[in-house]
Formats: sequence, C-alpha cells, structure tokens
Amino acid sequence: WWQSIPKEYRPLILINGQRTIELDYSGLHPNLIYALSGHKLEGDPYEIPQAQRDWSRKRYFRKAIKRAFNAMLNADHELMREPTGVGVKDLNMSWSQVKAAIIERHKPISHQFFTAIGSKLQLIDSKIAIAVLKHFAAMNVAVLPVHDSFIMHSGYENELKDVMCKTLKREVGVLVPVTLTE
Repeated sequence: WWQSIPKEYRPLILINGQRTIELDYSGLHPNLIYALSGHKLEGDPYEIPQAQRDWSRKRYFRKAIKRAFNAMLNADHELMREPTGVGVKDLNMSWSQVKAAIIERHKPISHQFFTAIGSKLQLIDSKIAIAVLKHFAAMNVAVLPVHDSFIMHSGYENELKDVMCKTLKREVGVLVPVTLTE
C-alpha cells in the first residue's frame, strides 16, 4: 500500500510508532546504463538545456524529461509519437525535439535508446532491492521498498545509506548519490 499512496504522504508513514526516512537513489537507471556502457554520468540526467522553461516549473519539466528518457530506454523501436503520459507539450518543444535533445544530452549511451534495455535495468534494480531487504530482514528490521528508494525507521538512516551504496557498487561497480526524504 505504501507504494500506491501519493509521494507527499510517504513521510507520514510510521513504523512501530516511529518516524521514518526515505532514501532514494538519484537517477538510478541513467547511472546504471552509463555504468553498463563504461561511461560516467555527469550532472542531472533529466536536465536538457534545449527546453524553453519557465524556471518556476522546473520540477514539472524534469518529470516530463524523466518519463521520456525512460520510455526511450524501454521501447524496442523508435517512438515516432510521444508516449501516453509523458507530458512534453508544455516544454515548448515537439516530441521529435525532445527525443533529439535527450539523445544529444546522452551521446555516450544514445545507442541504448529504443533497444528495450530498460528491462535489464529493472532486473538490476530488483536485485539491489532484494539485497537491501535481505540485509535488514536478517536483523529483523522493517524496510519498505518503493521503486528505487527505501522507507525505514529514521534510526537506521546511516546503515541504510551504507547498504544501498555497497550493494549498488557490488552489482554494477558504480556509486550513485542517495538522497534523503524525511
């Protein structure tokens, strides 16, 4: 149930009556695909300089680019039309321009778009989640997975961060920033 509630309610979750934190891998799939391709991702993967943005709506634009990026990784053929739910219309760019901007921004991995590599990234993502969950299960400590983040009692913040980083490093040999939501 914690995966389906609105994101803004997740900080209100209590475990055994205790306040929780959520730690999230920043740009997990872009970092994974770069690592698998032998490159290092620089900067925010969902930032494209070509977008004509109203900076007060940066979060909305980032979300649209993130959805487009992931759609391009999951598709097994070039997408000629914007996938449902991506929402690029307010970027003042066409779907073709958005695709081109993402491909330009991610030249080192551009050959991976439209190859359905997203399922391989999801498998790696799930292996990481299982390892984190097993670590805390062995301690009999509750941890709630949410896509590429974990919610747990705030007293375990440092250990959770350490386990997340070590597990990712072991799986793909790369470190990804981990961000905190309280």
